[in-house]
Amino acid sequence: MTEEEALAQFCTSDGKTIADCSRASDVLLVFLRHEGCTFCREALADLAEKRSALEAAGTRLVIVHMSSDSGFRVLTDKYGLPDVPLVSDPERTLYQALGLRRASWWEMLSPHIWWKGFRAALIAGHGFGGIRGDAFQMPGIFLIREGRVIAKHLHRDASERPDYLEVCALPTRL
Repeated sequence: MTEEEALAQFCTSDGKTIADCSRASDVLLVFLRHEGCTFCREALADLAEKRSALEAAGTRLVIVHMSSDSGFRVLTDKYGLPDVPLVSDPERTLYQALGLRRASWWEMLSPHIWWKGFRAALIAGHGFGGIRGDAFQMPGIFLIREGRVIAKHLHRDASERPDYLEVCALPTRL
């Protein structure tokens, strides 16, 4: 499946395809790891902080996850994103169509990741949760315009905290 086909096929919790959403305004399509992941929760906090700036720039936030929408909505509510459209992709079809990779064992077990996870979970208060989805699936960010990817950021590791506003400013990089 091509990127364009996937964007035209997958629907948000609002019932619109991602491609259709991107015809009304740019869409920042944020792929997260499983809902129990402390880095997923940390990303939700970062997105809640940046949401008003994203929207002021004319970009709509859409979150892709591997759980049920109702289960994941508990997290988005907790982090102040109760109305953000969600895309449930438990089979990771959309993740694969957009080229998001799976991490290796070493990447997930490295001391660097564990230390950052400890800080995010306990010091920042994001906590730990059970694995619901593929624990090795890496996250990513895609800026979608008119049904096409115009900018992207593929995470180098699970703990990376990218600048979401910077991704929106990179449409000429692809």
